[in-house]
Amino acid sequence: MYQCIAFTPGVHSIIPHLLPNSKAQRCASFHMANGSNDELSRRGALRKAANVFIVSSGVALSISSPADAKEKIPVTREAISQAFQAVRYQLESPEGGVKTLEDLIAKGDFDEIMEFTKNYDLEFRKAKMVKARKLALTSKDTKDRAISICNAVTFDLIGMNKGSRVGQQDINEVKKYFEEMKVDVARFLEMEKDVDFAAFDL
Repeated sequence: MYQCIAFTPGVHSIIPHLLPNSKAQRCASFHMANGSNDELSRRGALRKAANVFIVSSGVALSISSPADAKEKIPVTREAISQAFQAVRYQLESPEGGVKTLEDLIAKGDFDEIMEFTKNYDLEFRKAKMVKARKLALTSKDTKDRAISICNAVTFDLIGMNKGSRVGQQDINEVKKYFEEMKVDVARFLEMEKDVDFAAFDL
């Protein structure tokens, strides 16, 4: 049901698995392509690739789908506020992951950037952004927008990871995707105002 692509440790290319050749080539070419400055193209490609799973050294970078199973979390105003605050902490706190990544980029530490971005999708996007989305956003429009933003964060991390690999190291490419990630996370946080508390009878 899912299309799978694996990052093979020590190999500087993306190797398609479990896909017909034509589909594998299209997925591989998307991830192997040089970063585009055309935002519309990036978002368009993102939507087409929304069911891809990226596996990096045993750690999955998973892209959200509207069919994600619902988590049964008690919904309260406090829980919703805390869920968004957990995302905000990562973006704004000196102790958050975004600041950690910013420091690694400033040092030009490609090995650490590559390692950090492999794990941060699950630790941040999946564990915090998706949690807030599932907990608080109820209308189809807000859900769809949040899914698109969450997926964009995954691709920002993939872009930084790609720009940090041996033979492809490009600090400007890493910085570009880092700035895009910050914008995407800020856009997600703006969606807190769209929470319909009436839908939860709170």
